Amino acid sequence: MWYGNVMNQRNLGKLECLEQVTLQLEPEVDYKNVYGLLCSLCWVRVLTIDLFTIQALFWEGCRPIQLHNIWWLRMDMHVLTNDLIPAMVSLFKGMPNLCTLHMVFMNINYSSVRCDHVATSKFNLDYWEKQDLAFVHKLQEVHMDLCEGSNAMHLARYILGNAPALKYMIIYYPSKQLSVVHKLKKEKPVSNAKVIFKKAGEVWR
Repeated sequence: MWYGNVMNQRNLGKLECLEQVTLQLEPEVDYKNVYGLLCSLCWVRVLTIDLFTIQALFWEGCRPIQLHNIWWLRMDMHVLTNDLIPAMVSLFKGMPNLCTLHMVFMNINYSSVRCDHVATSKFNLDYWEKQDLAFVHKLQEVHMDLCEGSNAMHLARYILGNAPALKYMIIYYPSKQLSVVHKLKKEKPVSNAKVIFKKAGEVWR
């Protein structure tokens, strides 16, 4: 395990002994160094990243990154805004062997959170199906939060309809997203996956 600060060194070489990494950045971090850091994690198998890491990786555009050894990914975010989706797609494209995906929306008071619906509803199912994401064919397990807008719903629809190896998917939802839950329950998975819906806040993850 390695703890450190992202400072002036943009590439740390190949950190071949690291298999599990958590990256949590402060909002004021120097974004220029984060891409090089993640490129150094080519042997990592288990990765947890936060909102600011995703933003930092693609602050100059969606550059390709190769993380072919990663099979488990957790993304801690606040809400799935339109500006995050292209960055997420670039990240997914560099992880063709991803088997387990956790998308968690952190520190949200579901009774009071407010976010512009338009800013979280740009990317529909057609967008996701055009991305040709290799990881979806190996994906076996998904834990996913729903949030404001339709971006998260359409990603869930894409996974359900295009992941032939999916074994189970747990979808956590706030009470104000019951209409979205009803829509997702009508989706028929392409696999024999067990799809479970749980109200947010009822269980610890």
